Amino acid sequence: MSLAIQRLDETRDALAAALECQDWDSIGSLDFACRAHIDEAMRELPRDDDALRLSLEKLMAFYGKLIYASRMQRNEIAREASKAKRSQKAANVYKLFG
Repeated sequence: MSLAIQRLDETRDALAAALECQDWDSIGSLDFACRAHIDEAMRELPRDDDALRLSLEKLMAFYGKLIYASRMQRNEIAREASKAKRSQKAANVYKLFG
């Protein structure tokens, strides 16, 4: 396995660990690094296309999980914001009569 593909796999593993911890800041920087490693692996000569394809398939499967998790997180934040807004409106009603 080439060094570029190895870096790509290690970055994918680090992304998975960051997702497990919901470390969204790390996910952003690791995503950027992952893109750089993909570019590096694509330019590498000679290139092991089979190993690269396998690595990219694993990465694509992981990104499906990442997208799902980020949507769930976004929805949870939206629910919390909605609750806070309703609470603020209720507090304002009490202030009118208090």
